Amino acid sequence: MRSGIAIAVVAAAACSRSSSPSVVAVLELVESQVDRMPSADAPWQPARVGDTFVIDSAVRTGAASRAKLRVGGSGKLDVNPNTIVRFTRKPGRDRHEVEVDTGSVELETGETVIGLGAAVLDPRTRARVERTSAGVRIDIALGRAVLEDQVLAAGQSITLTTDGKRVVTPGDVAPRPAPPTNALAITVTGAPVTVTVDGRTNTLAPGTHPIEPGSAVTVPADSSVAITRDGARATASGPSSLRIGGKDSLVELASGTVALDGDAPAVARVRGGSVTSPARGETTVTIVDGAAAIDARRGDTTVTAKRETVTLAQGESAVLTAGGALERIAPPPERTVATIAAGESPVLHDPRAPTPVRVRFDTACSAPGTVEVARDRSFSRVIARASGVGGANVLVPAGTVFYRVRCAPGRGERGTIRVVRDSGKTPLPKAAARTLVEMDGREYTILFQNLMPEITLSWRDAPRKASYTFVVAPRSGAAKRIASREPKLALPTGTLREGQYTVWVEPEGGGRSEDSRIVIDFDNAAPSASIDAVDSAAAAVRVKGTVIEGSSVSAGGAAVELDRHRRFTTTIPIGDDEDGVSVRIAHDKLGIHYYVMRKTAP
Repeated sequence: MRSGIAIAVVAAAACSRSSSPSVVAVLELVESQVDRMPSADAPWQPARVGDTFVIDSAVRTGAASRAKLRVGGSGKLDVNPNTIVRFTRKPGRDRHEVEVDTGSVELETGETVIGLGAAVLDPRTRARVERTSAGVRIDIALGRAVLEDQVLAAGQSITLTTDGKRVVTPGDVAPRPAPPTNALAITVTGAPVTVTVDGRTNTLAPGTHPIEPGSAVTVPADSSVAITRDGARATASGPSSLRIGGKDSLVELASGTVALDGDAPAVARVRGGSVTSPARGETTVTIVDGAAAIDARRGDTTVTAKRETVTLAQGESAVLTAGGALERIAPPPERTVATIAAGESPVLHDPRAPTPVRVRFDTACSAPGTVEVARDRSFSRVIARASGVGGANVLVPAGTVFYRVRCAPGRGERGTIRVVRDSGKTPLPKAAARTLVEMDGREYTILFQNLMPEITLSWRDAPRKASYTFVVAPRSGAAKRIASREPKLALPTGTLREGQYTVWVEPEGGGRSEDSRIVIDFDNAAPSASIDAVDSAAAAVRVKGTVIEGSSVSAGGAAVELDRHRRFTTTIPIGDDEDGVSVRIAHDKLGIHYYVMRKTAP
């Protein structure tokens, strides 16, 4: 029998009578190995930021891995390494619950009341829940927990033993001393940071320190800082450079990225204006080529520019230039039809372009990253932009665009994407192309697709002789001499491979024709595949196709087997965050092509 601590989320959403499964939690951060079980007894699968959780789903972290989820309206669930958390509903209770099977979690209730088995956490309470050998231990760090017959205050803990007993430890966990509400504080994580104030420079070690307004802070690549005041917080990851703000702002960002959040509005100043994240909201600001790229990740963000003040709704982005000009960027798509790896430069075949694409950068960025799409290599005008952990979604228009992935730390990646409105259903040639090559001194260029050409050599003005010898000399290597009773010779498909050849004819008794030159080259404009049949269902797409010689096929990250005629059949499941699927076809000369199949509307 599985044993765990039940966390009941008491929120309006829990009372929904909708026929569709209610979302009880949303994954907001993934570090290293995090898996998701989408339904009861389903196989584990890699989790991604934005994944939702319903009743009978679960999340699992591996060693040195973490996950952060939003629970209910404003609650936070931080899942520590080697932990399994299940979302359930117990019979007779009209509320969602969470079971911690193994490991530990950190909880912040926000405005939500959260139950922990026999205990209920008040709003604005923070607690740690850990499975130990003695049972489940709950440490109250801030706020209080209410049981049927007692109240636990901050600094107390309780262990719910496996035999149903309660063991309360008063004062076992001391609450973190809070600085005065109007005091500025900086918390350093990782490597020390450099602080300069009034011309004096010193180093701050990891930990929490008071800090003066106007202090200049330099954050190295392997460090981060959190600046707090009055419940507002600004977190900057290195490398970045900022100055501690005065009364009207928390920080002034010069370079790098800062995340604004907290229980009170957080303000960051940049060249060209300011950015305000609302209470219990979240906004990221990144300096790129002197401009501030702004992402409203939770709640409405206010941007004050030189000539206007605008509000960005959750999911919207904008760019604020150093001169104070503000340009909105369309929000990223929530659902995609293709996933590419950062650094690839593929061709996407989609008859319903523009195409929603997920760019996966988990190997390029060890922290959150940002994808930007532009029409030019210099990225003077960004047309799509999105941030995330492990990947981000962007809408790519038809034509050729440039994209880049920026991350700190991490090397980032660049590439191009070409989108063509093409279904890929044009069949590949079933017969080899036939070409007549005359011995007239000219050069013949022959392009082939999936089949090598069939070539006929002919000497139209040949003298009448009893026999002829056709000579085919490659650019390197020995020449072939082929006898014929007439001044014409048919070379079956595959006789001459890709390359350059010089050909002539020697009649019986001496002499020779003019030399002709043959260039056999691969047709780079030819289709690399044919999508022969598509069967779309609610949960999967079955695809049949054919590819040219030298191609490899994959779907959903898994290789697809080809038969001896280079045909394939595969069934691709449609993810919860997908409106379609794609087949990836790679060829040494044609590059990488994705063929998109959209989900059929119900």
